[in-house]
Amino acid sequence: GGSCLLLAFESLNLIVDDFLDRLPQEEIPSLIICLGKFGMQTENINLSLTAVGMLWKVSDVYASSMRRDGMWNEMLLQLTTLSKDDRPEVRNCAINTLFSVISSNSTAFNKNQWQQ
Repeated sequence: GGSCLLLAFESLNLIVDDFLDRLPQEEIPSLIICLGKFGMQTENINLSLTAVGMLWKVSDVYASSMRRDGMWNEMLLQLTTLSKDDRPEVRNCAINTLFSVISSNSTAFNKNQWQQ
């Protein structure tokens, strides 16, 4: 259970911290989904909070390519889902991150994304 979760998350953390710039563009949506799933797990709140922070880092690093490749929908979906989390700490962290992502990248969103 918990030790496997921690080991998997440490591996993902290593990828985001040290190898994010080498990750193929087509794998970014999978990374975003994986981070969202780690954010939603309920065994370890610190992993959830760190996963939300890692979503911010991914959005920051890939802002220009996300604009081009339409990866914003997945990022916004994951952050919106986490902003409804039952745990106030995770919910508040996700809401703050969502607003930061939106304010930092608002020009990248098309009309449909704004309406969603």
